[in-house]
Amino acid sequence: MANFIIDGVKVETLAVDDITRAEAEKYVAYVQERVSEPIREIRVIGLPDGTINLDYELRGPKFERIRRITGYLSGDINTWNNAKRAEERDRVKHGLDGVDFEEKNIYREQFASEAKGDGLIMPR
Repeated sequence: MANFIIDGVKVETLAVDDITRAEAEKYVAYVQERVSEPIREIRVIGLPDGTINLDYELRGPKFERIRRITGYLSGDINTWNNAKRAEERDRVKHGLDGVDFEEKNIYREQFASEAKGDGLIMPR
């Protein structure tokens, strides 16, 4: 069993003992031509009939958190000026913290009757 790291892709071999780095690079290139997402790992698996099976995992796409603030969408707050950051920091965050158990149950019952099964998630 041989392991390689090629262009940030982990290449692991199973039941293939004589693979070279050049062959592993070709397998990485082969998979990269066929997928659009970055590759995390490739497993080169030798089968009893002498053929090779390529099993691979992709990295998920990067995502950015988007916030809706008073009618407009905003991405990363790192681009905000100091006043806007202070406004976000001082904003009241709504939740059920500080509410006693009985009040939470009343809220849940009210929420459940309003939701009427439209797939909404109940707060805990």
